[in-house]
This record gives sequence, structure tokens and C-alpha cells, in this order.
Amino acid sequence: MADDIGVSRSLAQAGTSWAERDAANAPWQSALADFESKVNIARSYLSRRHPFFGRLLLYCDVIATDRTRDLAVRTDAVIFLNPLWFTLSLDAYERAGALAFASLYLALTCAERGAGKQVLPWAVATLAAVAGLVCRCGLTLPPSLHALLKDYEAVGWLELSDEEIYLRLVRGRRGPALMATVGEGWGLHGRYGPGVRMVEGTPSSAAASLNATATWSGRLRSALNAAKGIGRLPGDLVGMIEGVAPRPIPWEQLLARAVRREVTKMRRTGMPNRRKLWPFAGLMPGPKVLYPSYKPSTPRVDVAIDTSSSMMGDEITLAIGVIGDLLKFLRVPTRVIQCDAAVHDVSKVRAVESMSIVGGGGTSPDPVFDMLREERRSPGLLIYVTDMYMSFDGLEANPPRFPVIWVDVSGGSAATPPFGHVVQATRG
Repeated sequence: MADDIGVSRSLAQAGTSWAERDAANAPWQSALADFESKVNIARSYLSRRHPFFGRLLLYCDVIATDRTRDLAVRTDAVIFLNPLWFTLSLDAYERAGALAFASLYLALTCAERGAGKQVLPWAVATLAAVAGLVCRCGLTLPPSLHALLKDYEAVGWLELSDEEIYLRLVRGRRGPALMATVGEGWGLHGRYGPGVRMVEGTPSSAAASLNATATWSGRLRSALNAAKGIGRLPGDLVGMIEGVAPRPIPWEQLLARAVRREVTKMRRTGMPNRRKLWPFAGLMPGPKVLYPSYKPSTPRVDVAIDTSSSMMGDEITLAIGVIGDLLKFLRVPTRVIQCDAAVHDVSKVRAVESMSIVGGGGTSPDPVFDMLREERRSPGLLIYVTDMYMSFDGLEANPPRFPVIWVDVSGGSAATPPFGHVVQATRG
């Protein structure tokens, strides 16, 4: 027990640089190349065959360490794996199932939702419920979790949610005889063998818990969009996602709000209109009197459209529709910049029907920002319509001084720009 608690504390410490130092001197250091190869194979398999889990894994860091005997997760989206357990004890399908299990456990914010609950029953309930969801998605779980599911199937709890299982456990209907070690982490031991250790560390505050839930809500929605048409997600998982990730405000409204917020910030103090001044004692105020009134300036808004080869499909159609909507409610001078890996056209556009798309090459945002920096007058706002399949390395070191709104027409991308506001544009 003491050793298990010590392991949990070591995994709960901040950062993961300690794991790299451990691996450099570990006896299994020679197995790291094989470990990384098998992790990548599992990631690739999930991306192709189970894109929902493949997308969730993009948000997680996978770290090799022997401070856990099998698998552990930490609430800041870190998955710890014992490299020898992962490479020698599991086959290829079980490895994919283990990573899918860990990513879904994190995505459903099981640790955050456990605040105020009894630790041990909630640990067992979440392990069983998440394992059941992964199994019903057609994935193969590690043997220890298979044993757990068999016991739950015997008492008819296999398709219950974690909340329902938890209520049965705290009311005394224990079902399977489970043994768990509880320190700062949880695990299944005893009759289930080494088991799967879960949830290292907990949110430090209620605010941190809400932030984590909001972050994973968007990621779950993105992963659900990536899995549309595959037909491998059970209905109860989709229902749970809908509960954790409520349907967002229509993107058109979000985009309109973001644009209006940035444009209305550009105001200046000026002389009031004399015809609207009240005369005082029959005298008009002198011409040098200033009042704290605001007049809207006339900022320029630039709209950049990504015309790279990855956009030449439904994405470019959606992008043109987005620009059409923007031109309808923008009441300031507007330019449209067509670009892929270079800027091809810069022109004032009143209607999208007059646009002729130019491009079809690679993708880079750098030429657009380089061009705007070289101009004498910067735009008041840049709206960049793209599928986000680009590198932001050049921009991260030299961010612009003007506000930027990114409109993502891919339905949810893994790429995250280093600055600006992102609006997800979708069809329908």
C-alpha cells in the first residue's frame, strides 16, 4: 500500500521532465524505440478505424515510465504507460484499446465529476462504465478490464452509466467483489491481476474543474464531428457526449459577435456635433470645448481566404459562404486576400459572385502577415478563413499587433493558433 501511494505521488507531480530523466537511466531504456513505434501504430489504427478516439488522443501526451505498473492518467491530459507492460503484455488491438480507454476517461472528465463523491465507489463506477463504452465501440480492452466487465455483466450492470453504477455501490448493492488501492490514484488489483491504475491528481479548485470540463466539451464535439458517418459509436456514448458537451451557439452568431466586438473597440474621442448641443444661457460653447463622446472610426477589415489544395472541395464552398455573410454585415472598408503558400490576389470585393478563386498550392499563413506588416497602415481586424491545416511556428515568434479571428471550416481541427479567436464554421 505504501509503495502504491508513493508511485501515485510521483506521477502527480507537475510536468513530465522527470519521466524523461528516469527513462535515460532506466534498464528498459533500450525498449523505448519499440514502445514509441507501437504507440504510433496504435494511434494510426485509431485514427483510421476509430476516428473518435484518434481525435481524442491528439489532445493527450503519452509518457513512458516505470513508476506505474501498467497505465495511469493525470487530469492535465497526460497518459502514463509502463513501456514493458505496453509492449510485452498486450497485443496490437489491446494497445489501441488501452489508449482509447485512457483518452475517453480523460475526455469524460471522470475525475472532475467525482468532486464530492465517495472516492472508491466512484473510481470503480467510472472504470467499469468507461470500459463498457470502449468495448461497445468494437475495441479490445486489456485482460484486467475484460475480467471486470464479465463480473458486471453477471449482475446486469454492463450498460449502466457511471452515475448509475455509483448509486448502486453507495447504496450497498456492491455487485462484484472488487478490491482497489486508493492513494492519490486508483487501481484494480487482487483477482483482476495488475489492473489499470487511474486518475493521478485531482483539480485544485472548482474553477479548475469547470475549465477542464469546458475544454474537453469542445474536444468531444470535435471528435464527434470527426466520427460522423463511421457508425461505430453506441447511442449511450453519443448521449453522454451531448450531456457533457452541450450544443453550442450557432457559429454564425459567434462570428458576428466576435467581429462586432473587435470593430466597435476602434473608437476615438472627437468634437460633438454642434447641432446636437444644448445652448447654455443663450451662448454656444466655444470651438475648443471637448466632450467625452465617441465617434466610430473607419477601420479597414481584411478577410484572408485559404486557397490551398486541401481547401479545394466542400471547404472552399463553405469558406466562400462565410465571406458572403461577412460582406453583408461589415460596414467598413473590406479587402479579400487569396493565399496559399503565397499571396495571389488582394482586392476589394462587394459580392462573392465576383470572386475568382486563385491558388491550389501548399499552405502557410506567414505571407499574409508579412504583407500586412510591410504596409503603412495595418488593418483594424483580420479574419482568416481556413481549414487550419498549416504550421504556426513563424507566427508564434512574431505575433501581429492587430486582432485576428480564425474561421475554421474543417469542422474541428487539431491545430490551434497561438493567438486570436477561433470560430468553428459547419454546414447545415
